[in-house]
This record gives sequence, structure tokens and C-alpha cells, in this order.
Amino acid sequence: MLTAQKDKVKREEITKITHENDEWRLKKHILPHFGKLKLTEVDYFCVERFLAKLNKEKLSAATVNAYVGLVRKVLSYGQLRGAIAALPRLPKVKREDEPRGWFTTQEYKTLASRAKRLTNKVYEVRSVIVKDDDGKERKTLQTVKATARKKPGTPIRKITITPDLRNAIVFMVNSFIRPTDLKHLQHKHVEVIETEDTHYLRLSLPKSKKHDAPIVTMRYAVKVYLRQKALYEESKLAGKNDYVFMPKQPKRDVALTELQKQMAIVLDDCGLRKGPRDEDRSLYSLRHTCIMYRLLYGEGLDLLTLARNARTSPEMIDRFYARHLSAEMNIGLLQSKRRRRPTASDTAQAEETQ
Repeated sequence: MLTAQKDKVKREEITKITHENDEWRLKKHILPHFGKLKLTEVDYFCVERFLAKLNKEKLSAATVNAYVGLVRKVLSYGQLRGAIAALPRLPKVKREDEPRGWFTTQEYKTLASRAKRLTNKVYEVRSVIVKDDDGKERKTLQTVKATARKKPGTPIRKITITPDLRNAIVFMVNSFIRPTDLKHLQHKHVEVIETEDTHYLRLSLPKSKKHDAPIVTMRYAVKVYLRQKALYEESKLAGKNDYVFMPKQPKRDVALTELQKQMAIVLDDCGLRKGPRDEDRSLYSLRHTCIMYRLLYGEGLDLLTLARNARTSPEMIDRFYARHLSAEMNIGLLQSKRRRRPTASDTAQAEETQ
């Protein structure tokens, strides 16, 4: 099944990350539990016992669902190969949508200004031993400034806040893109469009999430893109084939990870790691913020246009992005009145008075 899936990656039917996740999950939990069984021995109750084992790992419902889905995928492939006649019924795991947090306008301003202030500051990630409530000791990671006088534990790595982070924060809030799009964004994908009425960027990114239509940005994305480009023009890393963000890092997964680590430090520094509902906030929350701002402040923007430009569907916006949107947030639109169109009699009366 994995061999067949590798071919799907080559044909771009699934992503490399999806395949690697499947491979890791098979080795981590699925094969140790099912490996010695015949496919015909895998039934509802066998998978139910597997779920009980996963529950002890305290995994999220989404992750548990991914494991059950992978078991189903293996069984489906076995059915295609003739190893089993039919798929067994499998347990269903109740899953609630867990939308990521977003930032209010004031929080966004704080985040962007803090990222600017902390640019070029160096932090150390250190391994320290802490005690739980029951008195047991465990290792955890703490991040401290490299210049701090007291630095407990053992140093693991250093993280420098780069100018890319501040620009990435502002760019994402004005461009609708995902972090995975951000890491693949090259200058050849970006076109500055100027008209009599407005200006914006047209982002012709590689296909992602089965969407390949260009993304158009807000006006301010033009300014921050040109600012980011200027950062690397002197070092000749702003050519059409160079990456817009973190161009010095050829491994793009590493480039994105570095930005995510920097983002975590800035979020902690300004106390914005958690939202008001205790939801986690990360680099991905900037995309949510961009979409939320259009829902809150965009006049007359229909959901289908927004969804297509953000490379998603109206259903996904409703389930994940607009989950935090309340009626009170749009009280102005809710209480607005449509202007009455003039009738034929109104027009006739107007003509008579001229």
C-alpha cells in the first residue's frame, strides 16, 4: 500500500507529508497492534481494542480518527488485492471541529510591533527538569533570552528572530495564504498588479489542497512584499527562482519550522499564545485572521468569492474560519436597511417637477 502511495505522491494525487505521516503512524502504533494478525482477523472489536490503547496515549480525536482512517485504508487495499472479501464495520470516533485562534486588530498590531522590536534578538531553548503536581520529575523545554543572567538547564539550540518573521506576519494577514504556501512562495509566483482604482499582488502558487487558482491580496501586501524583497536584493537572493521568505534555507520544511519557532517565541513574549477560549494560536492563525477580517470588515463580499480566493470552500470557512464569528460582531450589517429602489411612479413624479 505504501509503495502504491509513493506513486500517488509522484503523480501529485497526495502530498509527500500525507505519505510520510501514514508511514510514521503505521510504524508507531498500527503495526505493533495489528502486525501479527491476518486481515480477516481485523474486525470491529479488534479496532475497538486498538482505540482503547490509543486513548491511553491521550491523543486528540482528530489524531485518533487519522489512525482509524489509516487502518481502513490498509483494509481497502487488502480488499483490492483479494485478501479479504469485504470491509468490516469500524468504530466511529466522535470529533468536534477545533478551529485555530485568530487575532483581534489590537492583538495583531501588538504581535507585529513586538516581532519588529525583537528582530535580531537571540533566544536559547534549554532542557530543564520540573516537578509535576504529584512530585514526579520530568524534562521539559524552556526558552530564555541568550543574554539572561539566570539560564537553568542544558542548552539545546539557539533561535534568532529574523526580519522575515515580522514581514511574514503582516504578509499573511493581507494575503490569505497558508504557512505551507508561504514556504513554497518564490518571486516568480508574485505579480504586482496596478490599476486606476487599486493595486494588489497576484499569487500564482503551486497547487495546494486541490486548489490551483491564483490568489489576489489586500493592498498592503504589495508594500510588505517589496520590503521583504529589498532585504535580500543586496545579497542577490531576490531573483525569480529565489524564495520570498527565508531564502537562505534551501530545505523548505526547515525554513517553515524556523519561522514557526520564532513565532512561538514572539507569541509567548506578548502573551498571545492562547486565545480567549484557550485555543492555541500559531503561524496558521494569521490566515484565520485574514479571513476573519474580511468577514468582519469586508463590505458586500460574498462567501463563495472569499472561499475561492483563499483556496478553500464555503463549508470549510463556516466550520473552521468563521466559527468565532458572532452576530454581534456584525451588528451594523445586521441592522442595516436596504435602499429602496425608485419605482416607475417615483420617476414620473420627478420628471414632472423638472
